[in-house]
Amino acid sequence: MKICVGSINPVKLGAVMELFPNDEIISYKANSSVNEQPMSLDETLKGAKNRAFEAYNSISASGITKCLGVGIESGIMPSKEAKTGYFNTCASVIYNGNEYFIGLSSGFEHPKEVLKLVNKDCDVSKAYFKAGLTPDPRIGYSKGAIFILTKGLIDRKEYTKQGLMIAKASFENKSE
Repeated sequence: MKICVGSINPVKLGAVMELFPNDEIISYKANSSVNEQPMSLDETLKGAKNRAFEAYNSISASGITKCLGVGIESGIMPSKEAKTGYFNTCASVIYNGNEYFIGLSSGFEHPKEVLKLVNKDCDVSKAYFKAGLTPDPRIGYSKGAIFILTKGLIDRKEYTKQGLMIAKASFENKSE
């Protein structure tokens, strides 16, 4: 099967490659059509669905029928239960041309100094850089903020795989 990932981020591609080792994985720079930093669960899911839809259409348009589109989008969502007021999650969506299969990673909180910098135009990676917590302004393209917060216990690829595993399980167990 051909799987098109709606991103050129090597972390997202690596997660998909590890979970679909027997499939052909290609990348496509899909537009999420949401803010650079999604600020709600709904916006994060919409971004992932948009990426999956666009990725699917990029390969199905060429006549390939046995294919899937995958969209992955990280975002923060408000919560009254979070000490900082927000949880971060990663939404993964698999689209087969007819329906969406959705999975979410576990949630975690960012430091308050990071959240003060985050807005629709300043994503988490840039905020960690501006706050002086990383020398890498594109930490989301490598180990990720989760790697910093967990002191190396989990990196962004493993974190991304959590939601992707749930979406894959939903896809594989769909009722006909």
